[in-house]
Amino acid sequence: MSALTIVHTEASTGWGGQEIRIVLEAVGLRGRGHDVRVVGPAGGAIIQRARDVDVPAEEWAWNGAAGWFSIPRLAGRLDSLRADVVVTHSSRDSWVASLAARIARSRPAVVRMRHLSTPVSTGILTRWLYTRLADVIVTTSEAIRRTLIERNGYPPERLVAVPTHIDPAGFDRPDARTAARGALGIGQDAFVLGTVSVLRSWKGHDLLLGAARSLGAAIPGVRIVIVGDGPQGERLRARVEDEGLSEIVTMTGHREDIGEMLSAFDLFAFPSTANEGVPQAVLQAMSAGLPVVASSLPSIAEVVREEETGFLFPPGDASAFSGRIVLLAGDAALRRRMGEAGKARVRERFMESGMLDRLEEVYGRAASGRGRGGR
Repeated sequence: MSALTIVHTEASTGWGGQEIRIVLEAVGLRGRGHDVRVVGPAGGAIIQRARDVDVPAEEWAWNGAAGWFSIPRLAGRLDSLRADVVVTHSSRDSWVASLAARIARSRPAVVRMRHLSTPVSTGILTRWLYTRLADVIVTTSEAIRRTLIERNGYPPERLVAVPTHIDPAGFDRPDARTAARGALGIGQDAFVLGTVSVLRSWKGHDLLLGAARSLGAAIPGVRIVIVGDGPQGERLRARVEDEGLSEIVTMTGHREDIGEMLSAFDLFAFPSTANEGVPQAVLQAMSAGLPVVASSLPSIAEVVREEETGFLFPPGDASAFSGRIVLLAGDAALRRRMGEAGKARVRERFMESGMLDRLEEVYGRAASGRGRGGR
């Protein structure tokens, strides 16, 4: 296909699954010859992260009056770039960038990407944003697409599910296990239950900490490792200290070496209670050959196959969560079988190349529909 000029906009200042997907997609499509860049918030993590991997990134003031008044200037910038497609990701940048695209002479297509399963307002303005200002809505799971059709009444033909995919190469690191456990101060014979995520209120860390003592009593030598940082980090660290859980629970803070961290685990937990698309952390854990115990949110259930690659439990159900962990802790053969099935599932269904193929198709079709054909 012809090379496209693709502009991703993002108003979020944080760094999590949504922002990671934007940068990984940009790198992947640039590798296929497309001109892809990011327009993000001043001081936002995505700006430097994009630049670190040679993705051009520009700062923009999205919020408040400055954002609204910048619409004509952004339209001019899209014209100077000869943008074919504008992909918006959060609410504020979606409004500003979509309106800018509509007044730009270059007539770029607008793709609204929806990452979270949080309910979208059914109000008339939000409907206009999604179904009139946007040419296509891309969701990061089939469950999110289905909800927007059934709950919001959006036209099915305007919605495309392109679940998050990963390159599994950096996550299957059995060679790193000994060193990773040593760095964490964990013995080689310990049973390690781990999780990786931004520390947000809905990620289920309180459920995990609440189960720590009972798991300690039921599983000899158990250690719980929480990788990540975020808005709940200080509170969770205080809880570990106040409840005397430091002998069982290790909180690493933010880590870049996720493959090495996963190599230290025997089992991966993902007890999130809301808002998930297809979680990259779950795909990474499956790539590492780990069985997964995760909440049965619809988007997670698209990845984790019950009793095949792991176990699903009702969100917030502490008894079911702990029971499945104890079951797997006592059955090494089952863990190995589920871990191998998880690796195979990622290779078959969630490889990065498949996501990029689909996105090229969606973006190319959207650009053609707006009278843009690429360079």
